[in-house]
Amino acid sequence: MIAGASVWGRCLLKPAGPLLLLGGTGPALQLARVLSVRGYNLIYSIAGRVRQPDLACTVLSGGFTSFGGMAQFVREHKVRLIIDATHPYAAQISQQAALAAEACRLPCWRLQRPAWQAVDGDRWSEFAAWDALLLALRPYSRVFLSQGQLSTQQLAQLSAQRQPGQQFYLRTARPTALALPPWISPLQAIGPFAYAAEKTLLQRLGIDVLVSKNSGGDMTAGKLRAARELGIAVLLLQRPTLPPVARVFSERDELVLALTEEHAA
Repeated sequence: MIAGASVWGRCLLKPAGPLLLLGGTGPALQLARVLSVRGYNLIYSIAGRVRQPDLACTVLSGGFTSFGGMAQFVREHKVRLIIDATHPYAAQISQQAALAAEACRLPCWRLQRPAWQAVDGDRWSEFAAWDALLLALRPYSRVFLSQGQLSTQQLAQLSAQRQPGQQFYLRTARPTALALPPWISPLQAIGPFAYAAEKTLLQRLGIDVLVSKNSGGDMTAGKLRAARELGIAVLLLQRPTLPPVARVFSERDELVLALTEEHAA
């Protein structure tokens, strides 16, 4: 057991250096399960703010600060490959992964689900920054915020831009740590979110605009279909630009096959 970790699971030790899988998403957890079953020497890292997975491998919860940073952790534990399967908007950890791989002279692979694409009937507008998106909210009266937790700065900006009579609904997986004003109603729920339930929710709340990140995947795509069928506008925050890595995969099985081929080489 490695000292300093807040949560560690069981590990099936093998001679080869471990794979460091940066997770916290559904696809990352699925990948961790597949690799664990196949007997890979795996360290699965999560931030500590998600549900703790039950995996037959080492689970590190809480990040790398107590180890002197990711690069130091990689060196000390002789990691041979970093796999970045974090959220598409987790730009900071993706940057750290790429820098750690470069510093330690080992490859970094990324598993990144494809972005959602608009289809006929969608009323989408995309924005590179939160400031610009807020300006586009002015014509709407009932706003469904589904982009995740609000930072203190974002809440202050939202308060400054709010129009008289506007009501907001903020859905998050965890309770918000911020004191919300009465014009923001919190909704705590963890996906996946089915289309029918999303449609019912948007209708019940009388939503006329939906705010989201372009996260991709199926777990939260139901809200987009519901918005399309109800004629609701969707304002999307564009994905951040991530640093280049050795290989990028859009599907879990592609990455597993690449590992298999590397092992056989």
